[in-house]
Amino acid sequence: MVIGLLQGVGNHAEKVVGHPIPWMWIPNGVTLEDYPETSFHVKGDVFNVAYTGAHGIPNSLDTALDAALILQEIGEDRIHFNFTGDGVNKNELIRIASEKGLRNVKFFKPVPKSSIPSILSNADALLLLFKQTDLYHDGLSPNKMFDYLAASRPVIMAVDSPHDPIAQANAGVSIPPEDPQALADAILHLSKLPAAERQAMGERGRAYVMEHHDMKGLAAKLANALHVLAGK
Repeated sequence: MVIGLLQGVGNHAEKVVGHPIPWMWIPNGVTLEDYPETSFHVKGDVFNVAYTGAHGIPNSLDTALDAALILQEIGEDRIHFNFTGDGVNKNELIRIASEKGLRNVKFFKPVPKSSIPSILSNADALLLLFKQTDLYHDGLSPNKMFDYLAASRPVIMAVDSPHDPIAQANAGVSIPPEDPQALADAILHLSKLPAAERQAMGERGRAYVMEHHDMKGLAAKLANALHVLAGK
């Protein structure tokens, strides 16, 4: 039996070996107890767009900087971007932000995993961006996606994949990857929605992870699979 993190793992494995095989999808998940349910609180005129995690090439944060410039140039100064984390591209991203004169972008140092729920709960929208690539054709399972959904905040997802949990859960906005204008438009759209509508998106996301990605349920599913394989 093949056990994999991606929804399309079975189809991919069968293409590789050339015949049907038993397989099971057990994705990454989240410990929901780490993410108490929180409501939106309107914070004056600021709309906080947050990203937490690696600052590397696959994370496409340069697209976010281009979107930040678009929003700044049309006078949407109330929209702020906050990036928390580290990675091989961080210094370059800081340089680009300075070169573009971005007043709406801030970079923060990495924090312990235990601090992530607080950061996410203070955001109005969360970013999950990828590069344009065929890599995600069989699915994707980044840990931060489930953290984002558990935090009950709308997610802006930019990925080229038939497997899009944000769209499946109706928990945010899905856009093409590496498209700064589409990203700026999505952020602007969310910023103009009533807080109650954004809250509803977040609640649908949390309900989705409760059903499909709660770590306790995933552990039980894996344990059952291993018992079957062991013949018990």
